[in-house]
Amino acid sequence: MRESRGLSIVIVNWNTRELLLDLLESLDPWTYNPARQVEVVVVDNDSSDGSVAAVRSRFSDVRLLPQDTNLGFARGVNVGVAAAKHELVLLLNTDLVAGQREIELLCRYMETDTASIVGPRIRHADGAPQGSYWRFPSLSGLYLSALGFAQVFRSSRVLNAERYAGATFEKPTGVDVVSGCAFLVRRTAWESLGGFDEEYFMYFEETDFCHRARALGYKVRFAPVATFTHFGGGSSRLARLRTFLDFRRSSLRYFRRYHGKGCALLARLAHLVFLGVRLPVWGLFGLRPGRKGRSARANAGIYAVGIVLLALGLEGRVARSG
Repeated sequence: MRESRGLSIVIVNWNTRELLLDLLESLDPWTYNPARQVEVVVVDNDSSDGSVAAVRSRFSDVRLLPQDTNLGFARGVNVGVAAAKHELVLLLNTDLVAGQREIELLCRYMETDTASIVGPRIRHADGAPQGSYWRFPSLSGLYLSALGFAQVFRSSRVLNAERYAGATFEKPTGVDVVSGCAFLVRRTAWESLGGFDEEYFMYFEETDFCHRARALGYKVRFAPVATFTHFGGGSSRLARLRTFLDFRRSSLRYFRRYHGKGCALLARLAHLVFLGVRLPVWGLFGLRPGRKGRSARANAGIYAVGIVLLALGLEGRVARSG
């Protein structure tokens, strides 16, 4: 029987051992509100950095689910939620700082609200706000971003509509999507929707889930009652080309699913425009000496490969390999 006051924290890990250990250290044991039954479930996607052994040796109360292959984020989350036992489920990335007090505040908010999906305020490591809520992607928004208008005119309701014109909400607000890096969801909604779509190996799984949830009448809220810190890029740094391409692959799946093949083709063109506009800039920056020049040249190489593979429709093969 599930505890109505219980919380299951589900974490998917792939080769981010130290980040994972730091996060678990902050969560285990749960002491902020002893009345709340809390379990921590870690799904390890076949890490090769000793993550599994480290968790086993240091956190005996953590439910560890080692996998024999990299399932990706969406499928890994589904495995973790299926094994979890409580009504409230909080998905956390390993590259987060999530204090027990902040988690408790988020849970208390959901318990007094009708929302089925809630996301907290997210900040970068330097304290700057991080975009953690957005509108559903649109073809017009994709082109405005590709051409740089959304980035230049951040406060425009027309040119940056998908990011709510850069609005910083100070009160709980209904939104289309909240970030999957810290994602609190009621199990009733999760099970009625069948969890994340596993065709999204990484990226867009929360956007797709919120789209389906909103269509069924479930409410999605951004709730700045709690603040988490997100360093970003934990696992993605380890496979830059793959994750770079998988973001585009997932975007194209989303457009194809909700807007049809024709729109997905135009979305592919928008991604090519995005890469084509920025490739010369990275190439120019790559002429600089030192570390910044090397980084720019690496980015230019990834963009060049991305253009070729997207143009040939081969981005999915690379994104799924390795």
